[in-house]
Amino acid sequence: MKEKRPQQRGSLQFGMPAIHLDLFIRRSESKSAISWRTDDLARCLKARGAKPIIIEGVLLLEALATIEKSPDYLVFVEKAEPQRSRDRRLDDDLIDRREFSLSNQVTRYLERRRPSDLANFNLVWTES
Repeated sequence: MKEKRPQQRGSLQFGMPAIHLDLFIRRSESKSAISWRTDDLARCLKARGAKPIIIEGVLLLEALATIEKSPDYLVFVEKAEPQRSRDRRLDDDLIDRREFSLSNQVTRYLERRRPSDLANFNLVWTES
């Protein structure tokens, strides 16, 4: 039997469906910030009505703000960094310095929205 992804297990354990923001990303050939198909996202949430739903994805608060929504309960999941055996500054050539790279967008999002401070629950995820 195939193992379910962690977020799928969570949504099943809570007995509610999950919406994955990746499905609503507006694809673009240009090098620009991530944007969402907001009409589709809003329609999906509206169809659910007052029933609870899990929405997961990177830049969640940004996506919800575009449709003038906010979470009733926010869980911030952060991957625990493994112990470093060497100086990370040696990896400086591996850093993506493009303005709209995903890593730069996430860094700016975390600084601007501070989801870990706003979260009702913070979870540190580790791989075993």
